[in-house]
Amino acid sequence: MKHEHSARAITASMLSKKMLRCASFYEASCFSSWNVQTYLKAITSLFNTTNQPDTVSTAAAKLLSNIDTAAPFTWDKSVINDLLPHLNVSSTTEPMEIDDMDQQLVTIFNLLALFPNECFGKNERALVIYIATLVDIWSVSSLTLLRSKISLACKRMILQFINYFSVNSILGSNADILSWLITSSLNSTCSALRRASYQLEENVLRRMMAFATAKSVDAQVIEYIKIISDKCKSSVDDYILHGTPIETVSLLNSMTSFMSTRKTTEELVFMNDTKDAIMVISDKAHKALSKARSVIIDILHNAAPIDKQLESIKRTFYLVRLLNDYNETLGTNANRVNSTKHLSQDLTSIVSPFIQLLQVTLDKNLSILDLATDFIAAFCSMPSHYQHAKMTKHTLATFWFIFSLIYKTDNTACIHVLSDTFKSWIKRLPKEQLDIVLNGFLEQAEVEAASRENPERIGHHLVFLELFSLLTSSENLKTNVKKQVPLFIIKILLLAEKTSSMKFLQLMLKLFVQLTADQSYRFSSFELSLVLSCMTQLAEPSAPERFKGQMDKDIVYGLFQDFCSILSNVMRHHKEQMIDIMPPFIALTQSLLHCFASRHIQLVMNKKNDDKRTNRTFALFADYAPFDDTAAQRYARVLTTIPQKQNIRTSKSSQSIMKAISKHTPYILLEYFTIQSNPTVCVIQPSTKTILTNALYDILDLCTDSDRAFIMACLSASGKLLFKDFCASWKENHKYSGQ
Repeated sequence: MKHEHSARAITASMLSKKMLRCASFYEASCFSSWNVQTYLKAITSLFNTTNQPDTVSTAAAKLLSNIDTAAPFTWDKSVINDLLPHLNVSSTTEPMEIDDMDQQLVTIFNLLALFPNECFGKNERALVIYIATLVDIWSVSSLTLLRSKISLACKRMILQFINYFSVNSILGSNADILSWLITSSLNSTCSALRRASYQLEENVLRRMMAFATAKSVDAQVIEYIKIISDKCKSSVDDYILHGTPIETVSLLNSMTSFMSTRKTTEELVFMNDTKDAIMVISDKAHKALSKARSVIIDILHNAAPIDKQLESIKRTFYLVRLLNDYNETLGTNANRVNSTKHLSQDLTSIVSPFIQLLQVTLDKNLSILDLATDFIAAFCSMPSHYQHAKMTKHTLATFWFIFSLIYKTDNTACIHVLSDTFKSWIKRLPKEQLDIVLNGFLEQAEVEAASRENPERIGHHLVFLELFSLLTSSENLKTNVKKQVPLFIIKILLLAEKTSSMKFLQLMLKLFVQLTADQSYRFSSFELSLVLSCMTQLAEPSAPERFKGQMDKDIVYGLFQDFCSILSNVMRHHKEQMIDIMPPFIALTQSLLHCFASRHIQLVMNKKNDDKRTNRTFALFADYAPFDDTAAQRYARVLTTIPQKQNIRTSKSSQSIMKAISKHTPYILLEYFTIQSNPTVCVIQPSTKTILTNALYDILDLCTDSDRAFIMACLSASGKLLFKDFCASWKENHKYSGQ
């Protein structure tokens, strides 16, 4: 079973939904109505409040024990009066005898999670939110490991039905209860529970803001948002110092999400409260940034320890990033709400000392990596209308330098975060600033190409490729980048000719896989010829010596996979442009065939043929031949792509394009049967031969009688026999199959 965060994850809920939808209407309705009611009743029946001290846990348990799951659910606002007096009273740990009850609750909530939302009736959806909230309140008052699991299950259940969340609910009726519940959950050591708590608070706030846009707004909603806003004003310093409470983060995220989806600029009643809160947050973030700068300078000059200040500085940077994201939704009105300009100036003033700190401490203290990612995320999130030409250049240079430092550490997580930050920054820039960024890359490409023979610059070459790959994936820049693609590829070719870094070749192929698969880049024949020229660096006879000590089986198979992907992409998306450069394409395709050949008992000594084979084999792959069936399937996809029609509009007809391409395809068959007729080296593995043979049938479809006669004339006696058998098999199993 795959992880739940996977794009195509298979979860228990998905399987349950599939089975229920496959059942008949009667079976599904009986199954859902009976079991949902049964599980809800089982939860309420577990709570017995006798002989327990008066705590919030006891109050929640009493409310649970009084629920009639069979009756229509009605909300009584007076129930919160039983909870509020106990929120600030510390509870005692529950006796160990309730472990069985805890385990039963975990099991029941996990079973409820199997049901899709369709299985819950309107009454049950409101009821399950009510029950899950009460059980959550009951569980967090004494957070053991099992109680943490219960709390997590409850929060997931509430989030599952968050779209049915109402003002008339426990969490919607009083902000103090939500605040207490979230704060109590943060005491747990379970990271999943903390994440669910953050998500719950943000979702509740977003729902409240959505309710505030109604024509007739409930006064309770305005009061609710006001209470949260007031809490934020008084808790910013605590968040920066200790990380709790999180109302500040939740309010900023909720407001950013709310403002980014609004279609009008009309002021709402609650916005006065949120604006006041955000102004306070901004002012305190401004002071915290000034303090962070002083701390960094003090560390540099006096060698003071950084560990004590690290977390608070990280939270400061994170808070500034959230403020910048919110300011971006306001556009030019941002300064009316908070000191956006001051925040930008503060961040800019920290750049120089922070880079010095990073250079000094990076080798000694890797924990500063997270601080660096938070800083660069805040720095790149500055609103675009404050980034004039000089500032855009400064931001690009700062990001490039910090990315280069972190790239040397091989910390994949931090590199991934920085990559996302770069793409996010590019996405929000206007056209004039995008042109500045592109010009910066062009200048850097010139610098890297000029220093291609300097082995100490290899790290810089890798960083350039990484960032250029991110640049080409940006939708905003594809039109501009397309015009400069030939220049960039020429610079990459110059680097590839001199590089001794296998990592560079890997990144180069990944880049070409991305570019050739993206139909936004309509490559010309010249541009495709440059791509193929870069790929031939793998076929150079000197390649094994250049990359000595950097190869293993996994790397070789990865290179082969990317190589085949590029060949498939250019033939699938650029068939018309490939007409003029088919010879190098065919030569590369022929050379890859040798990767599946293996030596066997030498029956005939033929030095000429052996030399010919050596010259046509990928020297870099030779030591790892023969490749396995997975590689053969990848290569077969390249062959089967050749006869396929191009799926986009072309200036020439499909028939004329295929006619031009088919003139070159006989050479692939000729190469294969030349290999097979070699008594020293040929493809031996039966499964590999089957895979290649089926793909070569598609190539033979393109050949005319004259082409087949040409192939026969070029083959040796043994090759002729093999080709005749192949043609007979093609007619029997492929051409006339099923007729």
